[in-house]
Amino acid sequence: MLVTIQKHVFETMDDERLLIVCNETIAHQVDKKMVRISTDIFYTLTEGQRSLFLFQTFARHLGPQGVYGWFCHLEYIFAHGPFWNVVDVYMRRVAGEQVSTFFIQLKDLRDRMTEIAQRNGRKICDYFGEHMSEYPDLQHEMKELDQIVITLFPELRSAIARDIRKHPEQFVVWHL
Repeated sequence: MLVTIQKHVFETMDDERLLIVCNETIAHQVDKKMVRISTDIFYTLTEGQRSLFLFQTFARHLGPQGVYGWFCHLEYIFAHGPFWNVVDVYMRRVAGEQVSTFFIQLKDLRDRMTEIAQRNGRKICDYFGEHMSEYPDLQHEMKELDQIVITLFPELRSAIARDIRKHPEQFVVWHL
């Protein structure tokens, strides 16, 4: 699922365009009717492609609801252990400890919120949509993570783009 591209085009792309182009083949493999990516497809990707796919998925779902929106719309990612292994290993290598720590905090917060919601027989969005004000500590943590995302994601985008340029073989095949 590598992208076929001319080397001079690859070399002249800005970071944002590079990430989009390198993720296109993955996005086309994901059935638009599926709620989540098939683990079969996920395991055919290189380490870099897996991480890029996850980053692009998180970035696409970072809307006005911030981190809370991820919990609501990306449940399949949070519930799937291999996705977190990719985040931990790749993000730590490419972007450093701060990024890895952010994702560990994010997963921990989500796990605690899931436990509370399940005790009440509901999903995170269903339960916390009505009862968030009853959990000021969780609200505060979410706001802190939302603030971290604002500065972290542009840095992470640049780090992934640098990694793509450093290891193009994980993402592209040169078109002659």
